[in-house]
Amino acid sequence: MRNFLLALSFLLYHTLCIGQIAGSWIKTRVVFSNNTELPEDMELKYSYARYTFERDGNLYISMKYDSKGTAVKYVTDNNVLTTSLKETGMPLNCYKIEEYNDSSLVLLQSGRSGFDGNDCLRLFLTSEKKYTSSFTATMNDIFSIKGPDTIFVANDRLFPRYKGKGELFDVLKSGMPEQQSADMRFLATYVVDKNGLADSLHIIEGISKDFDRIILKNFNKIRKNWTPALYKGRPVAVLMTQEYRYFSSETMLPVFDFGKKGKDAIHEGDYGKALYYFDLAIKKYPDNVELLYQRAVCRGYLGNNDAACADLEKIKELGSNLGKELQGRFCK
Repeated sequence: MRNFLLALSFLLYHTLCIGQIAGSWIKTRVVFSNNTELPEDMELKYSYARYTFERDGNLYISMKYDSKGTAVKYVTDNNVLTTSLKETGMPLNCYKIEEYNDSSLVLLQSGRSGFDGNDCLRLFLTSEKKYTSSFTATMNDIFSIKGPDTIFVANDRLFPRYKGKGELFDVLKSGMPEQQSADMRFLATYVVDKNGLADSLHIIEGISKDFDRIILKNFNKIRKNWTPALYKGRPVAVLMTQEYRYFSSETMLPVFDFGKKGKDAIHEGDYGKALYYFDLAIKKYPDNVELLYQRAVCRGYLGNNDAACADLEKIKELGSNLGKELQGRFCK
């Protein structure tokens, strides 16, 4: 009986820990364990990240607001949270739960020496409910106004949620034959209205009649599988964007090579050399957000604030918030 009660109390405690942190949390800041700032070239410093803990022990980590994210398993033991691959159970990361309340969560991610090294990362997270409810729209967040109806532009604080199975990115191109190795782009917009109905698919840039037809067919199947966005507590219509990119090896191999050489040069402290390689990579892939961010960092370190600001503005135009915190420094 005593062993049974001990096992039961452990199970109840374990369930309580999972239940406490269940929900979606948005990273708002990350520092090293000694509270020193991350270097600017570490994209994690400013990139979007959402951690969704479910009560069944699944954790979804997403770097894009419109994606459910990558699924892993998690367990808690006292104040330590461990993640592992769903398929094999191979351990991934350990986190110490340093602080928790209804609206904030602080996690210390272990480093090479466990929780004792200076390479540990401290993640500050806020509940997604608090993160999104604090949003106030500006004129740049509005797509159109027709009478009493306003259509907002999706962002990480205001967006509808796809509630169907799988990732929307994969669902929309379900049944698509493998594409040839070539530089191609599909870009479309659509509106999810305040009733949660997706409509008005507008193909801005198509790839082929067959490709576009399959996208349209799949889109019509999932039109009703949405939860509308909420703005100040009421449902609103939101403009969404869907993009697919395909590249030839002649494009991507140099991009990967130049990008790696640029990052290596940053780590060596040679920002002139890094800028040279990022320039070459961006010539091949002009609207790559990560490359533009790295080049902005290099330009900033070299004192060319106007050029750094231009890269950050282009990132914003591409619909990404990466590096928005740097705009206050370089865009004056």
